[in-house]
Amino acid sequence: MGKLWRNNKSTLTRIINELAKSPDVDKVLARRKPTDVKSDEWEEFYKIRTSKEFKEKSEKMRKVRAKLTYPHTTSRKGYARLEKELAVEEDSQSEDDEESLLITEDPITRALCPERPGCVRGRGFGVTFKTLEA
Repeated sequence: MGKLWRNNKSTLTRIINELAKSPDVDKVLARRKPTDVKSDEWEEFYKIRTSKEFKEKSEKMRKVRAKLTYPHTTSRKGYARLEKELAVEEDSQSEDDEESLLITEDPITRALCPERPGCVRGRGFGVTFKTLEA
């Protein structure tokens, strides 16, 4: 929901920047107002987005974003919590690997020869290695 709200504000800001270039700003502004926004709120939003402070901040952030070499990919959790989460996943994956090794070396497999891809004997209809791993 937050991403949609942010995208909507960005779209409205782009519209306002286009409006600011036109000679009849007031007329065009009234026509481009979204239907679910009150006129006084739209005018206030327009004033904020065309203010000197907003444009300076926007330009500053645009430059910072251009210099960014590694995009932020940890969402709201941050690096410390992401590191803990990855460590837990790694531990669980190593346990899964041990289980899958045991499945390929169980007595039935040894007695009947290796399994064909996509089926596991002795586990019932439709069971595959992937479903056993999950």
